[in-house]
Amino acid sequence: MGSEDFRKELETLINRHSRESGSDTPDFVLADFLHDCLRSFDLATNARDRWYGRGRFQRTHPPDRDERAQPVDLLADLEV
Repeated sequence: MGSEDFRKELETLINRHSRESGSDTPDFVLADFLHDCLRSFDLATNARDRWYGRGRFQRTHPPDRDERAQPVDLLADLEV
C-alpha cells in the first residue's frame, strides 16, 4: 500500500468514526497530521537505531562514548 493510499484510508477512517468533530478540524487535515506523525516517528527510531549502531532491537546496552560522538542525520531516511 502506498503512502497516499494509507493517508486516504486514514482520512476515511477518521470520517467514519467522526473523530474530526472533537477539534472541528477537517478529516483530511487530521489524516495529514497523523500521517506526518508516523513518518516523523519512523525517522526518529531510525536515527535512534543508527546512534546505537544497530538494526531494530539488536543492542541492549548504550553505545560506548566514542560511538555517541558520531553525528546523526535525522533526514537521511526521508524520501523526497
